[in-house]
Amino acid sequence: MATEYKTLVVKRGSADEWAASTNPLESGEWGLDETNGIVKMGDGFNLWPGLKAGVSADADGQLPDAVREALAANLVDPATPEGAAVAQFSGSDDLTASWLRGSDTETRAAAEELVTVTVSAQVPAEVAAAIAADPTVADAAADAVTNALVSRNVPEVVDAYDRNLLWSVVDKTGRRTALELDGAGNPTPRMAGAVASAGALPATAPMYSPGLAVTDSNGRIIPDAQYGSDGTFAAPVVARLVSRLDAATPKKIPRMVRRLPSAADGKLLTATNTAAKFMLGTWIPGRFPGTAPITPTDVGATGASTDEGKVRHPCAAAFSVAALIFTGTYDSSVTGVTLADAKAQVLRVIKGIAKAHQATTAGGWGRYWQSSAWAQMLDAAAWMMGADVDSEAQGYLNALVPVEADFVLSGYNGGLGTGVIPYWTRYDGTVITPGDSKAEENAWMGGFLAWAATHYPSATNAAAWQSAAYRWLLSAGTVPSDILTDRTVQGVNLTTTFDGWNVNQDGSIINHDRLHPDYMCSSPELAWSAGVLWAHAGKRIPDAFVLNAEKIYRALAQVSYGGRSIYTPGSWELFYPQGNDWGTGRMADKAMADVVTYCMGLDSQVATSAADWADLHLQRCLDMQNRFTDGHTYLNSTEDTYSGAEPWVARNLALGLLAARMPTTTRYTYASIGA
Repeated sequence: MATEYKTLVVKRGSADEWAASTNPLESGEWGLDETNGIVKMGDGFNLWPGLKAGVSADADGQLPDAVREALAANLVDPATPEGAAVAQFSGSDDLTASWLRGSDTETRAAAEELVTVTVSAQVPAEVAAAIAADPTVADAAADAVTNALVSRNVPEVVDAYDRNLLWSVVDKTGRRTALELDGAGNPTPRMAGAVASAGALPATAPMYSPGLAVTDSNGRIIPDAQYGSDGTFAAPVVARLVSRLDAATPKKIPRMVRRLPSAADGKLLTATNTAAKFMLGTWIPGRFPGTAPITPTDVGATGASTDEGKVRHPCAAAFSVAALIFTGTYDSSVTGVTLADAKAQVLRVIKGIAKAHQATTAGGWGRYWQSSAWAQMLDAAAWMMGADVDSEAQGYLNALVPVEADFVLSGYNGGLGTGVIPYWTRYDGTVITPGDSKAEENAWMGGFLAWAATHYPSATNAAAWQSAAYRWLLSAGTVPSDILTDRTVQGVNLTTTFDGWNVNQDGSIINHDRLHPDYMCSSPELAWSAGVLWAHAGKRIPDAFVLNAEKIYRALAQVSYGGRSIYTPGSWELFYPQGNDWGTGRMADKAMADVVTYCMGLDSQVATSAADWADLHLQRCLDMQNRFTDGHTYLNSTEDTYSGAEPWVARNLALGLLAARMPTTTRYTYASIGA
């Protein structure tokens, strides 16, 4: 069969003729704009301006002028794909900095023009005009930032930011912290305060690049501010200078539950059993002599709600021994007490302390700012003892746990009002509780609520406990960039949920009027360990339980303070940047922090594995215990001034043991928690 050829008919006309035409091209019919070299195909009803165009270049390879003009307009409009690409490039610290530094004057001038357009597109016209009219605004802001950071031990790489990029890098990823200028264009005191409170920047930050953000009148960033048809905002806003201090969302390094290396694990088992030796052989018999049931009078029911020595220390002792029994690692050859006798002592303490709670005994302990932490230790000890706990003791526990959980939910006042989660520093830099971060108490409140919700799921308020647990635990780990950058964790927006933070930007924690390493260890003890206990209950560990865990551990193990880190490379020795009011010999909490961090897979931001640190610190724990024959740790109060120092040692080591024995099938969850 012969090939049949057809002639393609194309209508031709000038640009003016096509613009004036009132006759649509038929469906499939072609038309050519001979002025601009544009080809279109008809659809039978749309006139020429409404048809899609095909573009052809002229003999010199140039696109039609109209197309080039449209592209040029798009390139400076970040609302278009072309403009968004250019804007994204201008917001890339490394690319833009290296490009501009190596460019000639003409290129820089072109870049500055692009910057002006970008800024104008992202802030009200009057703000852009003010910036253009007063170039000293940028210099004043840069000077204030630089001066505020001089004494903050900022890594050298951060000091390399390019001041010429001050207005070009408008953070498009939400990584901001509020810094501002007053009406005259001068940095405000609050701006300097926000920088100072943020602490040292992480060495991983490639650049320190200020830019613009839009906030409400209180300084809170509006991430999705909407312009009206006239180009102004529907609600009053303020344009503020902001600085990217740190990535709001850490690198997604998979967290994996891991077993402690055998050498460190052996040290952990010996140290924990040795501490139990002192609890069973000396401490518990000395506190509660004999074998008769412990009564509320023995505990000291009246007034015990405010005396932690009468309740907290026995709870810690019971918890430490119960953990060994639960994990199958109790060693009577070390403790010198048979397993049966050890169980009897623990059950006696659990029952007596539970009965002395005000849920059962008038005037008993409970509903106190610390008592939820005591209740968790006590109930967890009972849970680990399993069927050995009799119905009477379980009844006391069933009564006290809801009372304590409801108190946290609606009875506790941490300084900002009953039922309000407290924080150390407000988003505007105002310190609410000078020298006293709320990281520790928020962690134990949240940890207890998480425990109560998991183990008492049929309780009337169990769902409310669970929701509150997430918020308390999240609050315990918040840093400035969380509160000021619209960061979301498991569906919870930290910016809109919380008004302040409890941890410095570098992960350090302030308590007892100093940068305090011991309270940095409270995070793994009270917050992250909530995940350990969930793992033993067969649940996935929520991301919310370990907010900024990698950052906090890095501050403990690696961040330099005055030229020295808290952990000493290759040694168990510790450096306290501002001294330690709890004594110079506290080692069990550091060992616990190391073990929990390693076994939960939270040491991805440090150069030395947490397991290596655990080996050093556990060896020091053993060396301290080996000075004595009865299993206790401290020589005198110079080493630890705390009244419950020995039960504190035992509990910390037991928490490490529980972390080291988490089911290997344990996984994390990042799913929305709806809290």
